[in-house]
Amino acid sequence: MITRLRQFWRQHPERITIAALLLTHIAVMCVLFGNVLWHPGAYMLAPGGDGIKNYYALLYYVLYDHGTQFTGMHYPYGELFIYTDGFPLLAWGLKVWKSMFGISGSGVVAAMNLTVLLSSLPASVLVYALLRRSLVGRVFAAGAALAIVFLSPQFLRTTGHFSLALPFVVPLLWYLQVRLSTPGARRGRWWAGYVLAGILLGFLHPYYLLHAFLLPVATAAVLVLQQLGRQRDWWRLPAWLLTAGAAPLLVFQILIALLDSVHDRPTNPYGLLVFRANFASVFGPAVEPFNAAFQFIFKSETAIPEGVSYVGLPVVLALLFWVFRAAGYLLRRRPGRVLRPSLPAPLRATAWAVVPILLFAMAWPFIFEPFAGLPDLLPAIKQFRALGRFAWLFYFVMGVWAAVQYWQLHRLLRQRRLARLGALLLLVVVGIWGMEAKYQLNWVVPMFAHNEVADDFLCVNEGYVDALGQAGRYADNFQAIMPLPYYSVGSEKFGLEPTQTESYESFRASLNLHLPLAATMIPRTGIEQTLHLMELFASDLTPKRWLREVPDARPLLVVASAVDSLRPAETALIRRGGKLLGRYRQVKLYELPLSAFATTRPEQEQKKFTEQQAGLLREGPLWRTQPGAAVVWQSFEQEQAPGAVGFTQPGAAHVDKGVLPLFEGTLPNALPVDSATYELSVWAYAKGKDWLPIINYWQFTPDGQQVAYASELLNQRTEISGSWVRYSTIIHLTNPANRIKVELTGNDVIADDLLIRPRTTNVYWLDSAGHPVLNGIPLVSNTSQAH
Repeated sequence: MITRLRQFWRQHPERITIAALLLTHIAVMCVLFGNVLWHPGAYMLAPGGDGIKNYYALLYYVLYDHGTQFTGMHYPYGELFIYTDGFPLLAWGLKVWKSMFGISGSGVVAAMNLTVLLSSLPASVLVYALLRRSLVGRVFAAGAALAIVFLSPQFLRTTGHFSLALPFVVPLLWYLQVRLSTPGARRGRWWAGYVLAGILLGFLHPYYLLHAFLLPVATAAVLVLQQLGRQRDWWRLPAWLLTAGAAPLLVFQILIALLDSVHDRPTNPYGLLVFRANFASVFGPAVEPFNAAFQFIFKSETAIPEGVSYVGLPVVLALLFWVFRAAGYLLRRRPGRVLRPSLPAPLRATAWAVVPILLFAMAWPFIFEPFAGLPDLLPAIKQFRALGRFAWLFYFVMGVWAAVQYWQLHRLLRQRRLARLGALLLLVVVGIWGMEAKYQLNWVVPMFAHNEVADDFLCVNEGYVDALGQAGRYADNFQAIMPLPYYSVGSEKFGLEPTQTESYESFRASLNLHLPLAATMIPRTGIEQTLHLMELFASDLTPKRWLREVPDARPLLVVASAVDSLRPAETALIRRGGKLLGRYRQVKLYELPLSAFATTRPEQEQKKFTEQQAGLLREGPLWRTQPGAAVVWQSFEQEQAPGAVGFTQPGAAHVDKGVLPLFEGTLPNALPVDSATYELSVWAYAKGKDWLPIINYWQFTPDGQQVAYASELLNQRTEISGSWVRYSTIIHLTNPANRIKVELTGNDVIADDLLIRPRTTNVYWLDSAGHPVLNGIPLVSNTSQAH
């Protein structure tokens, strides 16, 4: 028996090593995630934040949708499913399974959990294969592969970004690139494999498209530097790599252009210079207490969470040792040994290629002032705003590179008859690597212990169907769900984040009742459609365009949190016609007829103005209802904003970047009384190239002392008219000689119709079409006039 086992080992050593590697990997996974793996349909890896949204998007699509369209949110428009973070490739696979065998909600949750957790299995095999192709011994290659995979930053993503929590992606791309680059390989076949893999990975998450682009393109650039003038056909392999990297990105863009009907998606999402990698996030431990110790010792900045790709202490030590060696080569005037290091073929160019990729992940050179405008010339780059995610390429390549360095040192020691010392070195390296992975995983794993909530989320025992039934209502009585507090996230213009209760319960209600949500938590949503939804919370002076776009007159089901405070506009909306159906768990259920959004007040106010116009006080182009302190109105008619946009009249104030001054000075003819109150309002254009600006307001005494200050990002405001967002606040003027200062800050800021009026006075003027404007709000039935 023993003889046969030895013979089998001699004949199939790689298969046995890989089998042992997989068994060890599975054993570790069972220890770490045993409950989730044994009961995958019962747990939710992240029942809040982006995690719960990702579960919801996948569940709603698989259970109710088809094709490329997602109808679960952003009602009535829906969204292209690729934009939802709903794991499109997995979803389409589950749709096929559903058509053949059927599937339940718990089955979808199980598929999500198993896909995320077990995606580390092929990662170990791929890293092992890369190590073996780099001439590392089997046993050490297996141990290093496990350590590299379990320390990978993808495990930190299991707390929310599930389609980014796949450790096999980078090793797969690198392995296919290595096979494509191997001399004598059937390059056409491996090129096609790389392109197909890049496209499919793009349907897991679009960020993988840029991974698939950066790795071969950077490798090709290094190859050119290494081979130019040294090889006759130096251009051949770089050409294969360049086309392999560009093809998936090009194909994906063509598909999106054919499928996407939205033409005003945000072009400048927030975070390009914020969600990046830095020194601490790559070379410092990701978890406490080691992270704090690292910062204390090296006086480094805090690690940026989005860029966490800690390479591990063995890699850091190997890099330090290599830096000293490289310095020695340079001092001896042998730069070729640095540019063309003595490394196995998979690493010879790629080890250098990931260095500029890491700098790109750190937002170099964009973070430096001379290059600050460079992203504007590369608009596609701005769509990948979390640059820190591209440090993953550096992580995996440097992990394999460091293992090769230690293996080569082991061989050197063995050649010098220090084999035991070399074996001890490898054991210590794998031990340190493994301990770091253990501590990092120990930070993640406890988060799953109390997440056995899938049955509750899926309303297995009780749900909204029962709650509505008790009120004599059915899901078919409603056309959509409106969650309150309302959330609108993804357009890059508004940042109304959902509360924990509201996101969980509104998603739960939507799945249980098969009703879409008239709210948005989807990246890159169209701006015009978002404005139509946000306009629902504007005052009754503004007609709601959304009413013309819904398919029927059925009411909305309001799912309102009973533990979170509602905004004033939301409370007012319920008061206009909401009928309480009952309380269920932590929410209140209301029936809200569409008549709550309808308004005839613009026509009434128009009529009122016409009837009273002759008796109103006239001040130039303004009419006012009461005498008193003067009104400040800035129409900016002498200024020209890009696109010739204006709110009520031609002209608008504009600044491309920085501060846009709106008003500074004393209020003319201010009332000589204490605590005189004014309303300050201004409109900001919501379709500029950047996010909505910040407004700053100051009040100073005559001797320059600040007595009042307010600063607010306008993405929280819900007073919408057309393509404009209104800010308003109350000014308590404690001294008529006090000075007021108002300004907006941001990029591509466009503002119009600044108005400061005594609160006791209503103010009118006429817009460019001759319609009256009341206190800055147009009194028109069709808000398309106000663009």
